[in-house]
Amino acid sequence: MNLRALTLAVLLAAGGHHIPVHTKGTPPSRMTQCCTPPGVSPQNVIMPLGDSITVGYCSTSGDGYRGPLDGLLSTHVWAGSQQSDIGHHEGHGGWAIDPLADNVQGWIAQVTPAPQVVLVDAGTNDDVQNRSGAQMLASMSRLLDNTLASDLNVKVVVAQITITTYNTADQQVQEQIYDDGLPALAVAKGPRVRVVDMRGVELSPVPCAGGPEGVHPDDAGYSTMATRWHDTLVTAGWIR
Repeated sequence: MNLRALTLAVLLAAGGHHIPVHTKGTPPSRMTQCCTPPGVSPQNVIMPLGDSITVGYCSTSGDGYRGPLDGLLSTHVWAGSQQSDIGHHEGHGGWAIDPLADNVQGWIAQVTPAPQVVLVDAGTNDDVQNRSGAQMLASMSRLLDNTLASDLNVKVVVAQITITTYNTADQQVQEQIYDDGLPALAVAKGPRVRVVDMRGVELSPVPCAGGPEGVHPDDAGYSTMATRWHDTLVTAGWIR
């Protein structure tokens, strides 16, 4: 047995119920069950967190921004309880910010080592529910607090969301209030939080994934998102 196989066998024998992590280039059938594989820095464990846009609705591959972002990154690990061909994530279709805030600490606690970067894209479903921009910001504040409290080393990149053309004019105003308030909220949370501007990404012009048009990005939009995530991570020095 080679050293890599022996190390993995010992780790698996240690037991524990941990959310799997998926190394780039490793098929899901070969995912490790507990720990970061040898040669992958714990600093490069990434958890995508959010709603159906994190899942990747309306993308050709079904992976959304995670597919092109996977190609832009080098050695990294995707973490989360949800599985796709590209790796694991915490994308939950239809979820608003509050349920994500309620669950994020439990999800992070099940990943060993803890994710060092969480990519948060949420708020579109809150707006559809006619929540105000101020309410959305209050919920995001709680989500950020819970995420930061889960591990002293975890860092968060939170997205300003695209103004969805499907929504009413009043709802779009609340989305804008939410987006405008995110930078100040990030500053208030300290240096472990950054904001990435996802406004203006290309949206699908046709209905898809059982939903209306003007909500989810198309392939071009997801590619734009991937580039913006990547540039923010590199500028912050949070990925290598």
